[in-house]
Amino acid sequence: MKRSPKSLFCSPRAVVALVAALGGAACSEGPERTLGDAGLLRLGGGPAYSLANVCEFSDLYDGASGVTDGSNIFGTDQAALVQLRSNRARFEMIGDAAPHSIGEGLGTCAAPPSDATAPTVSFTGGHAIVTEIDLITNVRTVRLNATFGPLLFPGNAAEPGVVVGNDIAGGDGRNVLEIIWPGLAGTGVPGSKPIVRVQMSTPPGAWRNTPNRYKVDIQWDMDAVSSAQGANPADVMHLSGAVAGIPVNGTTIFLGPPAATSPCEALTGGTVTVSLAGLVQNSNRRLRFEVIGDVPSAQVRSLGSCAAADPASVIFTGGDASITVTNGGITRPVSTRTLTFGQLLFPGVAVEPGVVVANDINGGGRSVLEIIWPDLAGGAGAPIFRVQLDQRDFTNRNRLVTGAVVHYLAHFNAVQLDPVTLLPGASKTFTVIADFTL
Repeated sequence: MKRSPKSLFCSPRAVVALVAALGGAACSEGPERTLGDAGLLRLGGGPAYSLANVCEFSDLYDGASGVTDGSNIFGTDQAALVQLRSNRARFEMIGDAAPHSIGEGLGTCAAPPSDATAPTVSFTGGHAIVTEIDLITNVRTVRLNATFGPLLFPGNAAEPGVVVGNDIAGGDGRNVLEIIWPGLAGTGVPGSKPIVRVQMSTPPGAWRNTPNRYKVDIQWDMDAVSSAQGANPADVMHLSGAVAGIPVNGTTIFLGPPAATSPCEALTGGTVTVSLAGLVQNSNRRLRFEVIGDVPSAQVRSLGSCAAADPASVIFTGGDASITVTNGGITRPVSTRTLTFGQLLFPGVAVEPGVVVANDINGGGRSVLEIIWPDLAGGAGAPIFRVQLDQRDFTNRNRLVTGAVVHYLAHFNAVQLDPVTLLPGASKTFTVIADFTL
């Protein structure tokens, strides 16, 4: 099986080239570990937005109420110090803004997926204040008070789905203010909420030596302008956010809706109700059987964004399958044995979106067990459960003729990862049974 491509990180040479090309914007050194990489993104749908106005900010202005400053407030769902080194403290906040979403729709305006498209939303600069709270003495100390230059889009070849800027005052030029759109950056599923990153280049050594003694308050803001069609000179946005009490020991704090509202965190299992089944490929090289359907709650369809993702919050740990054919009143096996499969893996968006797939583990690794989510793979509809037999793993192919009855049986075992500890919960099984006539 193909593996997901690794994240691209900026080399020193790339940093120099990027700074030269973008007039001083530094590389953010790639996504590395983020809240999303830790499996804590709220998957399965982002904010709703209108494509008609997502790239301009006229909705932030109301002449009748006298609101003319373009204020937009970022609501944080969760926040954490995701990386702490001697030369880096990386704080990340997941959420979205109101009244104007800065979700993935706006991300496509600021960091277009095609380098042939010029950004129509530009972030012109911002500020960040990081205040340390000593939990023993209650002393508050400002550890960063920085002003940032433009948050620029590095381009898809360098780093997709982000805008990033460095400090121009109050720091050493190596502090970072950044927005990451995980669905565009390849670190989350389409529709994932954006991540705002504040990165310090010189964190106090005490944070590493006695991490449980300190928490941090963060205030940040940034400004954006729009050149989208229909925008006017007043179309500017002042975006601001604040989070209090972020532990420096790496613990995530949750401020948004409880995670239990996600379909990824209520795994049930069950028997699939079949809407369509068939032998979709019959050749000397392979036999491909597919069943379309879902459990009555339609949970499997909802789980696509949780399982066909990197990182995944639902893991299909394995399964088994067997195929028989009844012809002339005699039932014969089509697979040479009951096929057993290991973990169904996500190949990655760049390789094959919307699927998880495994090879059999007891017959040479030639046959395949797979789930396809058409909603994520470029189509629409209920999940497809595929069993594909390699030529060395099937028999009685000559019995697969018109009028023969095929019996398809497969089990797909899944576990849900705890959103904080990432430990797997109880295993649940989705059973797929289908009888169909060729």
